[in-house]
Amino acid sequence: ILYKPKDIVSGDFYWFGELNGLNIVAVADCTGHGVPGAFMSMIGHNLLNSIVHTKKVSDPAEILKQMNKGIHRILKQDEEGTPSFDGMDIAIVTIDKAHKKIRFGGANSPLYYMRNEEIEIIHGEAYGVGGAHLKSVMKYTVLELPYRKGDSIYLSTDGYADQFGGDKGRKLMRKNFFNLLTAIEPFNMPDQGKHMNQWFEEWKGTMDQTDDTLLMGIRF
Repeated sequence: ILYKPKDIVSGDFYWFGELNGLNIVAVADCTGHGVPGAFMSMIGHNLLNSIVHTKKVSDPAEILKQMNKGIHRILKQDEEGTPSFDGMDIAIVTIDKAHKKIRFGGANSPLYYMRNEEIEIIHGEAYGVGGAHLKSVMKYTVLELPYRKGDSIYLSTDGYADQFGGDKGRKLMRKNFFNLLTAIEPFNMPDQGKHMNQWFEEWKGTMDQTDDTLLMGIRF
C-alpha cells in the first residue's frame, strides 16, 4: 500500500474485510481532500463496516448499491434544495481463495490486472457512488475473473497519475503510470511500494503534491 495524503488527513481511503471465507478490499477517492475529504472517508469506512460486517453483504455490486443509497441518505441528497453533491469513486474486489477467482465492482474506478508483465485495464461503471446522479438510474455490475499464482491486481485513486512534476512540470498521466506498474512487476510487493514511492517523490521534485495519492497492489 502506498498511501500519501496531500494534507494531514485524506479523502482517499482503503478498507479490508473478511466474510464467509472471502477477503474483501476497497480503495476509494472521495470528493475533496483535507478535512472535507476525510469526513467523506469516515462515511465510506463506516458504511463498508455496516454493509459487510453487520448486513453480511459480500457481492461488490450490492455493496456499491448500498453505499450509494447510504450516502444519499446520510447527506440528504434526495431532498429538494440539498446543496451536497459529495460522493466517491470506489473499487471493490472480493477474493475467493478456495476457487481462485476474484469479483470486481467499480464505481468510476478501474481494476488493473497484471499477468506475465502485461497489464489489462478493467473498467467498472462510469459514475461513482453518491453525488448528483439520480439514485434510481445508478446500476452496478460485477465482473468475475479467475486468477493464477503470480498474477497481480492494482487499485488506485487518480492522485499518482495526476501529479505534476518532471523537467517540464507536467502531469505524469496514466500511460506513464501503467508503464511504471509494468516495469516493477518482477519485484515483490514491498519493493514495488518502495519503488513507486521513490519514483513519485523524484517526479514531484520541489512541486506541491497535487492530490491525495493511494495505490494498493495484491499478488496472488
